[in-house]
Amino acid sequence: MEVELRGAPSAPPIQSQIAKLARVQRPTVSRWLAPACVASAAIGFALKNGMQYGRSNHWQYLLHGLHAADSTFLSSDWFTTRTEAHHQVFNGLVRLAASSGKPEVMLGLLNGACSLIFVCTLFFIIARFVTRPLLPFSLVVLLASGIPIDGLGDSNILLPYFVPSVFAGVVLLASFACLLYSRYSAAGLLAGAGCAMHGNFLLLIGPLWGLLLIFDGSSRTKSRVAWLLIPWVAAWFAHLGYFLAIIRDPAPSAEARRIFWDIYAPFHYRPLTWSWREYVEFAAVTLGGLIAAIQSRIVFGRTAVAIIAAVASIFAIGAIGTIGWSVDFITALYTWRLAPFLVVAALVAIALAVTESGASPIRRMGLAIAFALLLRLARMPAVPCGCIVLAGVLSILCDRVGRVPGWGRTAFQVGIGVAASLLVGATLARQGLWRRDMFRRAYRPAEESLYTWCRENTDPGAVFIIPPNLAPFRLEARRAVLIDWKCMPLLPHDQLEWRRRQERLAGRPISCEADALAGYSELDPARAELLAQDFGCKYVVVDRLTNVRRLDPLRHAYSNDRFDVFEISASRVALRR
Repeated sequence: MEVELRGAPSAPPIQSQIAKLARVQRPTVSRWLAPACVASAAIGFALKNGMQYGRSNHWQYLLHGLHAADSTFLSSDWFTTRTEAHHQVFNGLVRLAASSGKPEVMLGLLNGACSLIFVCTLFFIIARFVTRPLLPFSLVVLLASGIPIDGLGDSNILLPYFVPSVFAGVVLLASFACLLYSRYSAAGLLAGAGCAMHGNFLLLIGPLWGLLLIFDGSSRTKSRVAWLLIPWVAAWFAHLGYFLAIIRDPAPSAEARRIFWDIYAPFHYRPLTWSWREYVEFAAVTLGGLIAAIQSRIVFGRTAVAIIAAVASIFAIGAIGTIGWSVDFITALYTWRLAPFLVVAALVAIALAVTESGASPIRRMGLAIAFALLLRLARMPAVPCGCIVLAGVLSILCDRVGRVPGWGRTAFQVGIGVAASLLVGATLARQGLWRRDMFRRAYRPAEESLYTWCRENTDPGAVFIIPPNLAPFRLEARRAVLIDWKCMPLLPHDQLEWRRRQERLAGRPISCEADALAGYSELDPARAELLAQDFGCKYVVVDRLTNVRRLDPLRHAYSNDRFDVFEISASRVALRR
C-alpha cells in the first residue's frame, strides 16, 4: 500500500515528462518527414527526367561552349566558329562544364538539379494552399512526369532534356512560387536569372510584371515594384551583345525572320501549321484546371489569381496576334513559351481539387473521374490517370479516419501522404535507372559505329557532307560539317548563309526540312565534288535508307549496315576525267 501511495503522486510528473518529450520530439520528426518525402520524389523525377546530355536540339546549344573550352573542337566548322553563340549565360555553363573534362556528367548533374528545383517548387506551391500537402504533391509530380512533352508551340518546361528555355522556365516557376509567399526580393532575383538565361523570357516578363501589378493591388509598393523590375532591367545586359549585333547586322532582317519562322521553325511560330491535336490536348488540360479551381473550396488568394490572369492575358494576346492576325512583333515575342505555366497551374488545381479535405465524397470522385478522362484525352498515360482516381479514394479515407477519435488518425493521414510520395519517387527512379542515355547518348549501333569511325580514322580538321537530319554528328563524331538542319544561327546574315548552304546541299530551293532531305537523297558524285570545291569538304556520308543515287565513283572509305562514307579529295582527279 505504501508503494502504491508513493507511486500515485509520482504518476503525474512522469506523464508530464512524457507529454513534454512528445511535444519536443514530434515537431522534430515532422520537420524532417516532409523534406525526406520531397527529396525522394525529386530524386526519382531527376533520375527519370533530367540526367541526359546531348539529346534532341540540346546539340546546338552545346557546340559553342565546347569550342570555347577547347579551341581544337570543330575548329573548321562554320556554325561553331563563325556564328554568334546561342545564349551567352548557358554557353558559359557549358564552357565551365567542359573545363572539368566531363561535360556530359557535369551538365547531366545540372539537368538533375533543375529537376530537383522543379519538384521542390511544386511542393511549395501545393503547401501554400493546404495543410497536408504530400498526397496532392505526389499526384502533381506523377502527372508532371507523365504529361506529353510536346505542347503548343513545341515549348515545355517539362522536357526530358534541358535547354536554355527549360532552365529559364524552371527558374521562373520558382519565381512565381516565391510570389505566392510574398517573397518579392527572391521572386525578382530568380526572374532576373531566368531572363538572363533566355532572351525570349526577357521580352515576356516585363509586360507580365506590369499586368501582375495591375491585377494585384497589394503588390504595388515601392519596394516590391523595385524588386521585380530592377533585376529584369539588369538582365538586359546579359543580352546586350546580341542586341547590338542585331542592330549592326547589314542583312535584311525581314527576310531572315521568314527563314527562321517559316522554313526552320514553323512548329514554334506559325500556329496555323500545327495539328489540331495539340490544341485539343492543351484545351483538355487547362479546362480540367479551370473546373478544378471553380469547384474547389480552397481560397487561392489574390496573388495566385493575378499570376494566372497575367500569364493567360499575354498568352491570349499572343494567340490573337499569330492566329487571328499575323503581327510580326507579337510573333517575335513567342508567347507560347507561357503555355507550360498554364499546364502546371492546371495540374496543381486538379491535384488540390481531387484531394481536398472535407469535400463531398460523391462530388470528389466525380471530379476525379472527369479529370482522368480529360487528361487521357491529352494523351496522359493510363497509370497517372488511374492515380487521379486513387488519390480521390485515399483522400476520402483520410477524411473518414480523421473523424475517429484517437492517436491513429493523424498517423494514418500522414502515412498516406508519406507512402504516396515515397512510392512515386521509387517508381520514377526505377524508370530512370533503366534509361540507356544516363550521362551519355543512346544511338542505334549503325550511328554509334559511324561516329566512332569518324573520330578515330579521320583528320580532326576534315569537313563532312552529311544528311541534314544527322544532327548529333558534330557532337559525337567531333568533326565539322557543311551544314545540318538543326543548328540554326542567330544573326540575320548567318541565317541567310544557312539557307544558302541548305539549298546548295539540296541542289534546289527549300521551304521546309522535307525539301532539304529530298534534295540530299538525290546527291550524286558531281554535286558532291562541287560542294567539296566550294566549301573545302573531304568526306560525304550517305544514308542507304534514303539515298537514291549511287556514289560509287568516289573512293569508298567506310561502311556499316546503314551508312557509307566516301572520301572526295582522293576522287577529284578521276571525276574530272
